[in-house]
Amino acid sequence: MNNRIIPRGGLLSDRQIRKLCQTPSLKAIADSLNNDRDWRSHLYYQVGEPDSERAKMALAEAERRLAEWPAPMIEPFEPGQVRYRQITLESITEERLREVNKLSPDDYPNLPDHIAFDLIEEQRETARSTAKLVYERMVEEGMPEPEKIISYGTSSYGYDVRCGRQFKVFTNIHSTIVDPKNFDEKSFVDVEGDYCIIPPNSFVLARTMEYFRIPRDTLVVCLGKSTYARCGIVVGITPLEPEWEGEVTLEFSNTTNLPAKIYAGEGVAQMLFFQGNEQCETSYKDRDGKYMQQTGVVLPRT
Repeated sequence: MNNRIIPRGGLLSDRQIRKLCQTPSLKAIADSLNNDRDWRSHLYYQVGEPDSERAKMALAEAERRLAEWPAPMIEPFEPGQVRYRQITLESITEERLREVNKLSPDDYPNLPDHIAFDLIEEQRETARSTAKLVYERMVEEGMPEPEKIISYGTSSYGYDVRCGRQFKVFTNIHSTIVDPKNFDEKSFVDVEGDYCIIPPNSFVLARTMEYFRIPRDTLVVCLGKSTYARCGIVVGITPLEPEWEGEVTLEFSNTTNLPAKIYAGEGVAQMLFFQGNEQCETSYKDRDGKYMQQTGVVLPRT
C-alpha cells in the first residue's frame, strides 16, 4: 500500500500537499506495516510464529518501500506558513558563505588549481568560524526580534513560493526588440541581491527557491499574493504541466508609474494544485519539453 495515494480529482488540500512533499522515516513505514492487519496475516502465513523473523521481514519491506518512495513534489518544503524570519546560525553561515561559494580556481589565474581550491576552502572555513562567533555574540547580547516577512509555505489549498536572489531586469538601453523566437539577452540586465527594484511600467524575471516535480495527474496554476497585488505588482506564470520539473521562472510586472520593490527569500506567489480524475495520455516529460529540469532564471527558448 502506498501511503501517498489520495482521492483523485479536484484542488489538493494542505494535508494532501504534505503527503506529496514529505518522505516518511523508515520507522514510520515499518510501524504502518506492523499496524496493517492484512500485512501481519501475510507475514504469519509466510514465516509462522517467530516474531523476530516477522520483524526482520517487515523491516526489509519498509526499506524497499522507502527506496522506491517518490521524490518530494516541492523541495525545499515548508509544511506550514512562515511569517517571521528568525536569525539562526545556519542563516548567518549562509550569508557569510554566499560570496565565497561564487569563487573558482579561475579567479586565481596565477595559482595552480590545487592551491586555488585549498585557498577557497580556507575562506569557507573562515566564513563558518566567523558566523559562529557572530551568532554566539548575538546570543550573549540578546537576539534581535524576528523580522516580519511576506509569508510562504503551505496554505489551506496551495503553496506560497519564495523568490530567489537572481533577477533579470528589463531595460531599453540597447533599443533591442523583444522577440520570443530570437530573444536578445541585451533586453535584460542581471541583478543579484536581497531585493530588486522594478522600474516604473517595467518587467523583471526571477526564479523560485523551490524545485518542483509535478505528478503525472496534476496541473499547477499560479496566482499572485495579495500583498504585492495591492502595490500594483503582477506576477504571471504559465501553468506547470504534468511531469514537469525544475525551478519556476517568475515574471513580475510593475504596473505603476513608480519604482517597485520585490524581496528575495520571501513569499511572492501561490501555487494551486489541480488533480485530474485520471492521468493524462501525454505529459510534459513525454513531449521532451524545452524547459524540463530548468534551474536559475531561464530566458525564452524556441
